Amino acid sequence: MLEATTKFNSGNYNDGSNLIFNENSTIENLKHQNTLFDQKINYTNKFTDKKVFLLTGHFTQEKSPQNYSINQFFYQDLFPDATNANNVKQQSTNQMQFAGVSAHLLDRKPNGNLLELQFGNEYRKDKLNTEFSILENDTTLEQPINYQNNTTYTVNDLYIKSKYRYKIGDFGLTGKLNIHQLFNQLDFRNSSESQNPFFLNPSIGLDWKINDKNKITSSYSYNTTNATILDI
Repeated sequence: MLEATTKFNSGNYNDGSNLIFNENSTIENLKHQNTLFDQKINYTNKFTDKKVFLLTGHFTQEKSPQNYSINQFFYQDLFPDATNANNVKQQSTNQMQFAGVSAHLLDRKPNGNLLELQFGNEYRKDKLNTEFSILENDTTLEQPINYQNNTTYTVNDLYIKSKYRYKIGDFGLTGKLNIHQLFNQLDFRNSSESQNPFFLNPSIGLDWKINDKNKITSSYSYNTTNATILDI
């Protein structure tokens, strides 16, 4: 079976709030857009009654610019020299590209045990640009350098995922092990950093089918995740 799914989304949004406290009005406005294109292709081959092979390709591209403003200046402690400031704004653009491919094998044994193996690679590239401005009315007073972003973050994740479920009567014991070799690249305005972390994420689970209407499941897992663009 060959299955293809295409998604496209385009939206324009305008969010606002007006908070009145001690007769002072604080007005916030957030204009943001989202444009998303997502393409996924799955190929499934059931070559025996108990064995299935899946091949998946996935591509995503997304843009989500934002324009935020607030008519008050609440940051005197951070910017003591901005004595005449009375409002701030921030413009940001966020672009993301994702591409991934994976091969997945499922093999159910005659006794009901299930073996799953998955090999794949995922590539993601994020670009985040933000411009923070301090204003007096409509006049820009300052754009502090430490509060701007011009960052490109690239992650390549090469992984192997394995799972085995061992069935004993009404009991099932499941073990999982996910192996990730990551290649991270972070580019700032005038500098670049890279690292190659290695993750092992194990998991073990036990389930008991009491009867046709009741089942108890327990599991324990240890997970390590990679930093995202917002973490950075």
